[in-house]
Amino acid sequence: MKDGQTYSLIAERTRELALWLERESPYVQFDQRHLDGGSPQQAYWHLGYLAALHDVLGLLRGESGHTLDTTNPSPSDGPDE
Repeated sequence: MKDGQTYSLIAERTRELALWLERESPYVQFDQRHLDGGSPQQAYWHLGYLAALHDVLGLLRGESGHTLDTTNPSPSDGPDE
């Protein structure tokens, strides 16, 4: 994948996720529990960040970026779903 295509894909996914967050959970930009050491929110934040880094590395390797699928950008509610 060319650098411009990779950038565009990531930028579009960023816009879509920002819109989803604004619509579904507008409070999250103020609720910073992921900064509380040892909290479940901190663990989930790091898990999400790790997934994002894996996606970017895959895109840079020319892979499809399977977790960048925008058909369902909503995060899961956790293991009790």
